[in-house]
Amino acid sequence: MAIQHNDAVNTTDVPAVKQSGERKQNLIKHFLKEVMVELKKTDWPSKNELTKSSVVVIVTMASVALYLFISDTIAMHLTRILFGIGKSSGM
Repeated sequence: MAIQHNDAVNTTDVPAVKQSGERKQNLIKHFLKEVMVELKKTDWPSKNELTKSSVVVIVTMASVALYLFISDTIAMHLTRILFGIGKSSGM
């Protein structure tokens, strides 16, 4: 049995490619419309709520940063004392 090879270009594939591209565009448009509908349903915080929440986040971050700085400084000094690293008395 010999396999026959057809060198002719199949022209029916061209519209299928166009349809596939149009279908993708329609899916994207549909998705974006649904996103807009859902965003309209969202209960957004007021300016006052947003400001209060932002202040809480900033104060919390500053507190954690200060705690880590103090802890690191204490650990550094303890390490220097334990291992004798740091200032030498000979200078």
